[in-house]
Amino acid sequence: MKKITNTHLAILTTVCILISVIYSLIVNEPIYKLTLFFHAATVMMSIITLAIHFIALKENKENKKLLLFSLVVPIATIIYFTIGFYMYFVLCYNNATNGCAN
Repeated sequence: MKKITNTHLAILTTVCILISVIYSLIVNEPIYKLTLFFHAATVMMSIITLAIHFIALKENKENKKLLLFSLVVPIATIIYFTIGFYMYFVLCYNNATNGCAN
């Protein structure tokens, strides 16, 4: 039986994050609203995946390009969450005159 390495785990978690982001886009429920536990788990998995990727990059030098390419997904998810959280909660709830659509 093949041992699961950090490289396999990094790619697996990246695929899970990508599936959850695509699902949230299909059902039109943005991740940054944190309405479901699923969204909070996606953001936490993105942060944990960063650490897994960095450990895998130190261990595995021959798959460096693949790991750097798969690192794009959690970084983009964290950036999407940060910008969306700022735009939705900070700007919408501080601007009581205009209000924001749900």
